Amino acid sequence: MKRCIIVQGPTYSNSISQIRECWKGYDIIYSTWAGTEGLYTKDEIVIYSPLPSTPGTYNMNYQKMSTIAGLELAKSMGYDRALKWRSDMWVKNPQGLFDKFTHGYNTLFWYQNGGYLSDYWMEDTIDNLLTLWDVVPEGHHPPERILTDRLIELGWLDKVNLLVGELNEDVDIFWNTRYGAYWLHRLNDEIEYKNNI
Repeated sequence: MKRCIIVQGPTYSNSISQIRECWKGYDIIYSTWAGTEGLYTKDEIVIYSPLPSTPGTYNMNYQKMSTIAGLELAKSMGYDRALKWRSDMWVKNPQGLFDKFTHGYNTLFWYQNGGYLSDYWMEDTIDNLLTLWDVVPEGHHPPERILTDRLIELGWLDKVNLLVGELNEDVDIFWNTRYGAYWLHRLNDEIEYKNNI
């Protein structure tokens, strides 16, 4: 198995250094937007995509296009699995997180109130992720719902591995969200996420 991390999305100056530090020693591809070339070093693998003319519902077209660009580059470089990761998150103990993965579709949680899987990050074969992202990024539903519906359509629910309950102070993910940054193991205290099935 040859796996890479695809850091997908806009480049955040208040996150990029932590992302570099946490994934040091791992194979990383940054998939971001044209115009941010000066924020990366010559040693980093970066694909700069033009910003799509339409954002899609809840910016899903942006997410789709930069995700597919990163996955296609990874596949052309010989990788067969990928962890698609938000560009405003970093991990404490990445190997500890990888050790919790299965050979199926790895993601964070099932949101009980909305009835969908999270899209913060996802890990699977590159071919499966490309198939999953073959969606129309428009409509009335948020990206999480669109991707969950696609996953159900593909018959993959039985291969989903949810990891929110596995997070703790030793293996954790920090989300540098504009709504208030926090460690994601805290989601296990909230009824919408705990005891995920």
